[in-house]
Amino acid sequence: MIFWNDMQPSIQTKSASRDSSEAPPNALLPSIGIYAWMALWTAVVFALEALPFVIGLCLPKWPRRWVMRHLALFWGTVIVRFATWPFIRVRRTGEAPIAEPAIFVCNHRSAFDAFLVAVVGKAMIQGVNDWPLKLPLVGFVARQAGYLDITAQPYEEICEEIRQARAHGISVVVFPEGHRSGDSPLQNFRSGIFHAARTLGMPIQPIVISGNQRIPDMRFRMAPGRIQVEILPAVSSEAILAFPNAFTLKQHVRSAMMLRGA
Repeated sequence: MIFWNDMQPSIQTKSASRDSSEAPPNALLPSIGIYAWMALWTAVVFALEALPFVIGLCLPKWPRRWVMRHLALFWGTVIVRFATWPFIRVRRTGEAPIAEPAIFVCNHRSAFDAFLVAVVGKAMIQGVNDWPLKLPLVGFVARQAGYLDITAQPYEEICEEIRQARAHGISVVVFPEGHRSGDSPLQNFRSGIFHAARTLGMPIQPIVISGNQRIPDMRFRMAPGRIQVEILPAVSSEAILAFPNAFTLKQHVRSAMMLRGA
C-alpha cells in the first residue's frame, strides 16, 4: 500500500472551475523578470552552500541529513525573503510553531508552496511527489535530506522514516491534497498522514497559505502579489488519539483550515 492510495480523487466544483477560467492569465514579461531575479539569488545561494554541501556528503546518515535540510531551509528562506522581493511579499501570521517534533499539514495551491514553508523556520523533512526527487541536484539534496516520496514509498516505510525523524527531533511537513489546487477550493485530503499521526502519536499543526493561487499559476507563470502563511493551533498528540479514526481526524483538520481561508 502506498501512502496516499486510500482516498478518492478530488473533484472540482463547477463554480470553482468557472472562477478559475475567468481569472486573467499571468503576463509573460513579469514572469521572466521574477524568474531571472530568483535565478540570480539561487546562483548566489548555491555558491555559498557549495562547501557545506561537500562536507555534508562526507558525514554519516543523520548528520548528513541535518546539513542537507538546513541547506534547503536556507535556500527557501532566501527565495521567500529576498529573491522574490519586491514582486512578491510574504507574511507569517498565527501561532508560533510547535516546539516538539510534529506533522505540519499545509494546503497546496501552487508550486511555490515548497519554498513558502521555510517561513515556519524549521528545517523539516517534506513529503513530496516523486518528480521533485528526480530533478538534477535539487532532487539529490532532497533525497539526502530524507524527503519522503509519498507516491512510491510503502506506508509502513514512511511511518518508520517519520518515527526515526521524531527520535532525532525532526518535524515533517506534508500537503495532503496530493496536488496543486490553484484557484479551486481546498481539495479532499488523503488519509495516509493522519493514519501515521495516530499510529505514532504525533501532534499535527495545520498551515494555511493564501494569496498564492497564481504565484505561479498552473502554467508556471508568475504574478506579483502578497502571500500570507498562517500557522493554526496545533492538535496535540492526546487530542489526536481521542479521535475514533483517521477519517474524523483529517476532516477536523480540513474544516479548521477551510475556516481560515484554505
